[in-house]
Amino acid sequence: MAKTKATTLTTTPQNIVVQSSCNTVLVKEDESVVGWPTVALVIKKGAGDPDTLTSGKSYQFLSPPNCQFSAGSILGTIAVAIGSTSGIQDEQ
Repeated sequence: MAKTKATTLTTTPQNIVVQSSCNTVLVKEDESVVGWPTVALVIKKGAGDPDTLTSGKSYQFLSPPNCQFSAGSILGTIAVAIGSTSGIQDEQ
């Protein structure tokens, strides 16, 4: 069952926490934000360097083959490059 979570994104990184057992987690700026797309997203996975996505882009985490993400798992962090906006986390 798909699950969607709305969140406020700022320049302070926040954990991307899985809400339900799922195979994919998509994070992005909420497309209903006035003037969308408005900001670049900064995604960090594990110990590596963060990835900066240009405004309007999304990032998808895929579970390993024959596995699912578990509720409560932390996949990484998300922030915006400047300012703040509304974000969406879609799980399927």
